[in-house]
Amino acid sequence: MALFSRDEKSEAMDLLAQKRFKEAAKLLERRLRRHPDDLTARLKLAEALEGMGRDREASEIYLKEGEERLASGDKAAALALFKRAQRVCPDDAEVSGNFSLMSLFGRNL
Repeated sequence: MALFSRDEKSEAMDLLAQKRFKEAAKLLERRLRRHPDDLTARLKLAEALEGMGRDREASEIYLKEGEERLASGDKAAALALFKRAQRVCPDDAEVSGNFSLMSLFGRNL
């Protein structure tokens, strides 16, 4: 089952590729109001927010998704998301703490 209709997915991806981040964010936020569990839309929204310079908001999305992946037992996905959050907000204490914790777990992945 597709997370987006083909038109929504195409439009959001096209807007991101064109660096039209504000428009992409609006489309993705609308999508998430209707489908709040759409992981792809949440992660693409984080990319759009990064493009708009809203790094803290993007980082919060990556952290939340990382925490959900960790809770579900997917350590590799959690680590990847925490790394993205750290890349976006390298000086954020919460991000650094989660990344440090996951780096320890990462040795056992």
